Amino acid sequence: MATLISTPQELDNIRNNLSATYELTNDIDMSGWGNFQPIGNYITSSDVFTGHFDGKGYKITNLTINYTGNRVGLFGAVMNGAEIKNLGVENANVSTDGVIVGALVGYGKNITISNCFGKNCSVKTNTHTAGGLIGYSDTNSITDCFVSNVNIDSPQRNGVFVGFAQSNNNATYNISNSYAVGTINHNTLTNTDYGGFVGVINKNSGYVPQFTNCYYDSNVFGEQKDSATSGVIPRTTEEMKTQSSYTGWDFTDIWAINNDYPTLRVFDHSVPPQTVTQNVSSFISPITSNVQAIHPNRSIINVVSDVSRIDSKAIRGANTSKYTKSFILPFYGDIQANNKRVFMQEVSSYLASLSSSVTTQKQAIHSLISFVGHINGKSVSIFPMPEINAYSYFITNPTNTGVRFDPTNVFFKENPSFMEVKE
Repeated sequence: MATLISTPQELDNIRNNLSATYELTNDIDMSGWGNFQPIGNYITSSDVFTGHFDGKGYKITNLTINYTGNRVGLFGAVMNGAEIKNLGVENANVSTDGVIVGALVGYGKNITISNCFGKNCSVKTNTHTAGGLIGYSDTNSITDCFVSNVNIDSPQRNGVFVGFAQSNNNATYNISNSYAVGTINHNTLTNTDYGGFVGVINKNSGYVPQFTNCYYDSNVFGEQKDSATSGVIPRTTEEMKTQSSYTGWDFTDIWAINNDYPTLRVFDHSVPPQTVTQNVSSFISPITSNVQAIHPNRSIINVVSDVSRIDSKAIRGANTSKYTKSFILPFYGDIQANNKRVFMQEVSSYLASLSSSVTTQKQAIHSLISFVGHINGKSVSIFPMPEINAYSYFITNPTNTGVRFDPTNVFFKENPSFMEVKE
């Protein structure tokens, strides 16, 4: 069972059990914490995060790490099958006097990272090896991640996404479906081992890390330069904001793009826009008109008018609008007596439109309009019948209209009639 993390103190407590499973329950603002120490940075062999961390689409914001030592980041050292996913680091300032620094992970070996990002981050070391997401990446699987608006400041081994990448022992190493937007501080550079995505690729024993469908913004970076010979592609800013530029990416379930750099859907906690159409049925029960002769020798005539079912729709859109409308045209009942004293009774009933609308936006607004028009009855005798007092009458039950949410019900009732809409 995962340990839930919701406060800065609980985040810091992860270092007390580096092999457990954790989940974020909300964004965590670290601005009031001060200088945060890396979670595991390999000072001893046991000082390494080997567990599982699921950010659940939340982020760590306003993180400050100013550390004297090696392997520095939110997670300093992550190894041995550990996993970090669905986690963002935003507005972070991470620096060290030692080596190997990244906003999310300083040093990672044999780990999996997915659906993570670093945004608006400054990553700095006075020695070498710095990356916007991860500093030193050794035989890892990294997929569907990005860094945006990051600045890397290191004399050597600088990459906007990853500073140093290598693969060992014929193991699978791959960074795929990821992008980088950021800059390198050229004023502190001492050599040319830097890149818009990766700084250095180490062909350890002939094994070469693989990069698949990875991109960086060459306009922001200022040049087209990267150590990768394949799989990392420079794009212009305009191309980076165009979906067709990203080969093999999943823009249905993982990524979203809207005239800007792609974002990860897991971080959108709002209700996704969608249109859902539901068919509901409205039924108006029979309306009965009675014409009765008072004289004992005269018959009683009953007329029943039925109205067939009316279909309505409830539609939920981007602003969650629901409406139901019913409209019934006039209907008539004609009555002819079958006795010698012929007379005619004409009964007409009319229901005007029954309509209601329910609109839900960020702040719910409910409006309801229901009305029933006139119901007319008319009795006409063809010639005087002094011995008979005929009459017609209608019984109209009260019309009730109500709306409930979660679930939503809209109903109308007339003699009786009802319509019900459930969300």
